[in-house]
Amino acid sequence: MTWSEDRGRLSHDILANQITNELMTLEMNPSGETIRLNQFIQRENEFRCLLAGAPEALSEASIIDWPIFNVWDSQYRAEIRQVVHALFITKSGLNETLKDLEKNLKECLEGTRRFLDFPDDRRTSDQVISLRKKFDLLRMGISLLPPSYMKE
Repeated sequence: MTWSEDRGRLSHDILANQITNELMTLEMNPSGETIRLNQFIQRENEFRCLLAGAPEALSEASIIDWPIFNVWDSQYRAEIRQVVHALFITKSGLNETLKDLEKNLKECLEGTRRFLDFPDDRRTSDQVISLRKKFDLLRMGISLLPPSYMKE
């Protein structure tokens, strides 16, 4: 699966559809089933890999791999690719965005673990609403990442 496909699956399918729907149900019945929240904890590595892969996937340096640049030898293309990538990272603000997303992910994971550790009969709608807000920030942040420039 490509980085863009993972981004769509994790942001839309997992966060927007599955987690959001479960949280909306839990708002009405906080002691209800938490299947998707448990699965989210198990998917932590998938989300971390998505964020870790973003700089390479989003870097405009991948255009150096396009056939038009084959007139340059591979060593020169590699050097130019590094320069373009460094410029992209410096100018794009991607590192700051990824730091924010890492923070959002951490808050979602910690909030979910706390919620799941809480006795079912003592969970409240306010806890669910707070957790949903954290997930909304993570989902929106991932959705705002630009499409990949890599040839996929």
